[in-house]
Order: sequence, then C-alpha cells, then structure tokens
Amino acid sequence: MKKQTELIVKKLISQQKYNFNICPEESILDNIAEKLDLLSLNKLSFIGQINCIKNVDFRLKATLKAIVTQKCVATLEPVQTKLATKVERLFIKGWKDTLPSSTETVLETVKEVLPEKINLMTIIVEELSLELPAYPRAEEAIEFLKTSKQYYNQITDKADNKPFSILSGLKEKLESKNGKKE
Repeated sequence: MKKQTELIVKKLISQQKYNFNICPEESILDNIAEKLDLLSLNKLSFIGQINCIKNVDFRLKATLKAIVTQKCVATLEPVQTKLATKVERLFIKGWKDTLPSSTETVLETVKEVLPEKINLMTIIVEELSLELPAYPRAEEAIEFLKTSKQYYNQITDKADNKPFSILSGLKEKLESKNGKKE
C-alpha cells in the first residue's frame, strides 16, 4: 500500500486502481490538531482505495480511524474519543452541483468535481472535522447532568409536573410563616 497523499489524476487513470494506507507523522498530526482546535490527535489512519470508473471518474472508498482529545464543554477537562468512519467520495469530471441543498443530506456518497490532483490529506481533515463530537463531555459532567435530571424529576413528580405549583407552595410557606392568609 502506498503512502502518497497528493495524487495526480492523469497517473491514476493509467493505474485504474490505487490502494493507500496513510498514517501521518506526529508533526502532521499536531498540525491537524491545531487546525481543528483539538488538544491532541493520535493513531490516525486512512486506509482505502481509489478506483477509476470508465477512464473518466473516480470513486474513493476508505476507512478513517483516529483518537482525538478535546476540551469538555462543561468542565474544560480533556475528553478522549475514538473515531472510526467509512468515507466514500465520487469525483466526477465536469460535474456541476444541480441538486437543491435540501436533498443533499440524503446522498450517501459525497460528489465532487474531479480536480487535477486529489489531495488525501485534505479529505482526512474534512472528514475529521465532520466526525468530531460537537459537544464533548467529561464523565463528571455526564454524572452531574444525570443527577441534576434526577433531582429535577423528583421535584416535578411531586408537583404533578406543574412548574407553578412549586411557586405556590413557596408562597404558602411564606404566608404561613408570616401568619397571613389571603
């Protein structure tokens, strides 16, 4: 398997099939981590194949794996996540995006205009940015949210799910304390 990351399309046409196995060096991983605002990026691998279709178009099928460390959105503690995703792209010569944006989400394969060069590192960064957890949470934050939810459920269950009954209960306590009833 080859480790070249920038592929010239004319050479790919003559090969018909190109296998790749990319495991970037630590300096490149640090660069990507900085770009994506990660604390660290480890064990990244991008393994797959590009096939020529009818000597004009290309299909990329690959697996992207990585271990990312991000800041917890609640506690700012480091949160480590293992990513593993399938990547499929179709490079079409002279393709124009004519689909309305609302139907774009139902496409399983990302379609792109066929460039002169296919840059696998660009694809890696794009896919990583799409797969990163948007709101990473540390275990302590998850426990806090669970206990908060349990506490809220206890309060609302007692109040028959009527939020203003809590206020009326408070009002009654204050009135009885002051000795007034209206």
